[in-house]
Amino acid sequence: MLDFFGNMWSFVSAHLLFFVIGSIFVSNATFSVLLKESNNESRGRPQKFLFTMLCAFGISIIGATLLNVFFTNAVIKVDALALFTGLGILNALAAYSEWKATEISLSKKGLFSFWGSLLAMALAYQYLGEGKQMTGDQLVGIALSVAAAVLFAVHEFYKQHRQEDPEQGMQDKRRITLSFYAFVLAFNLIWGIATFLSKKYSQEGVPVETWILGWYGGSVIGALIIVCGIRLHDRKHNRLQAVTSLSSKEVLMTLAMAVFMVGWVFGFYFLYSIYPLMVLQSLLLVIGMINSLWIGLVMYKERRKIDRIQALLYVLALIGGILVARGLYLTGKS
Repeated sequence: MLDFFGNMWSFVSAHLLFFVIGSIFVSNATFSVLLKESNNESRGRPQKFLFTMLCAFGISIIGATLLNVFFTNAVIKVDALALFTGLGILNALAAYSEWKATEISLSKKGLFSFWGSLLAMALAYQYLGEGKQMTGDQLVGIALSVAAAVLFAVHEFYKQHRQEDPEQGMQDKRRITLSFYAFVLAFNLIWGIATFLSKKYSQEGVPVETWILGWYGGSVIGALIIVCGIRLHDRKHNRLQAVTSLSSKEVLMTLAMAVFMVGWVFGFYFLYSIYPLMVLQSLLLVIGMINSLWIGLVMYKERRKIDRIQALLYVLALIGGILVARGLYLTGKS
């Protein structure tokens, strides 16, 4: 019997990276669909957002308690908990920015979401000495993805400038475009730094219970601040809407999103203690981009809003993603 379990563990250990890749791909795709569905209409978005963070905090309390009682018996570090709570407040801003960016375009958000990964990788290179894990394929792939994103943004602003016509509502389109890039900047900056800190504290042995409770406890505080701010802004501009109750479908979708969110934070905190941040963030860069592109362009028909140049830039970004994946595969073999 011991030999059986020993052989099973050897098999799982040898193929763990492939299991991780498959799990991340499926969960990321599912979460992308849930996120897009939740943002198909703006009605009740602040309530849905707050409810999502409350659910995530509740699930994290249950998960942390079970993990602590049956496995780790770790002691919560109060000083680290305070820091993570502050990060959690910022996480609420990042998450709401992602919600808004997804409402505008899931596929375009996927094209620009990797900046957070690049920031985390740069910090890991500078402070954790992880540069050795990067291959030439990964560097070329990242360069292609960056070039595609920059050219996409330049082309979008240039096209809007040429087509400027008040009757066609180009001023509104320009405002939406600027808002999109502001949202992208916010969640990439916050999550890039948070990812690096997650890796750092995971390596230092800070219990995952401390991270998860501070992260989602702070997220609830941040969500409350955001919702109150939105209500005050709407009241000031006479756009205040009545608080609406969520439908049973919206409640189930919100619960599912919360489960995925907490599962990702638990899972990656554990994975950061096993794999270099460079490897995991390269993996997330590719999977997040691929899922956002095909789900947005195919399932939600966002391809109707792009021209040929933008389509070519999407292809260029995918080629970059494939090169990153190949480099990741070679890293895993070595």
